[in-house]
Amino acid sequence: MKINLDDIETLYKLDTGNAISNVLKYPEVCLEAYKLDPSHLPKFPVTPKTIIIAGMGGSGISGDIIATWLQNKIRIPIVSVKDYDLPSYVDESTLVVVVSYSGNTEETLNVFSQALKRKAKILAVTSNGKLKEYCQKIKIPFVCIPSKFQPREAIIYLTIPIASFLEKLGLVNGLDSDIKATAKTLQKIRSQIRPEVSLEKNPAKTLALQILNTVPVIYGAGIQKPIAYRMKCQLNENSKIHAFYGTIPEMNHNEIVGWSYMQSTDFSAIFLRYHGEREEIKARIDVIRSLFLERKAKRVLEIWGQGEKVLEQMFSTMFIGDMASLYLAFLRNVNPSEIRPIEKLKKELEKRGTKQRILQELTDIINSHSIFTS
Repeated sequence: MKINLDDIETLYKLDTGNAISNVLKYPEVCLEAYKLDPSHLPKFPVTPKTIIIAGMGGSGISGDIIATWLQNKIRIPIVSVKDYDLPSYVDESTLVVVVSYSGNTEETLNVFSQALKRKAKILAVTSNGKLKEYCQKIKIPFVCIPSKFQPREAIIYLTIPIASFLEKLGLVNGLDSDIKATAKTLQKIRSQIRPEVSLEKNPAKTLALQILNTVPVIYGAGIQKPIAYRMKCQLNENSKIHAFYGTIPEMNHNEIVGWSYMQSTDFSAIFLRYHGEREEIKARIDVIRSLFLERKAKRVLEIWGQGEKVLEQMFSTMFIGDMASLYLAFLRNVNPSEIRPIEKLKKELEKRGTKQRILQELTDIINSHSIFTS
């Protein structure tokens, strides 16, 4: 069935998981997420030396966004971890933020277990599951977020409370103006990308149509690096297509060789741009477009961040990309909310007992009072 993106009634019928309405709530969610408080706010006797943000998938991208957003606002290193293990330097002087929307992500639960054993300071962000249960049992501070979304739709709920927590601890300040400005910019963008806006005036619909039947490669520099990765993941999960991402200037030292020798022309290239780019980055984008991409890619596109603040520009391109991934799903006659391959993987892993081993270890740690005595 060929889909007309301006057939609003059909779009909403196809959207059985309410993905459209959930994504379009981003402006309001910015303000709501900033107000969420942890179960109880701890007092740190000393400032943490390092902040680790650990999570996977739609939850894990929060660490990349926070590290980029706050890199010029905080003097403490922020490291994003997407794996089972914490770095060896994590100890009682480290703040470990464990982020799992479901509360049952096995890699994140294993990180939680390691953080407990090393007596690190811990904050959790979750909606439910074992992570919430354990935090309640041993009084670990956690932020409880709404549970009615797909993890990737809850990206703002998973991100902003972490920054708010750091602000409450006095580690960063001045976030209120960032949040308000971002919500206002997202309201403006929503008026441009909602389904009721026709294809010819809708940048998200246009983007979806332009990359249809191509393999998108998304490039970001500076503050757009994590958003390039986010867009790649959204196209994978929502649109059910292969998509890849790279960063500038790093791709200039390797990936351009692949482009120059490429035989296929079924690739599209998308640059995520922002106001305030270094002049050197602008020059690099101009050169690689003219020398390589415009000769080899089926499409070469640009999406510019809107607003002045870092978070505005990051979330504005993310908003457009998220909606484009939904429109592309409808064009391809697939359900953006369905993720059967991931569910199948989890079931197969469950048969092998990987999560059960982690949960047993966590239970043993939590039942042992000695680890919580200082």
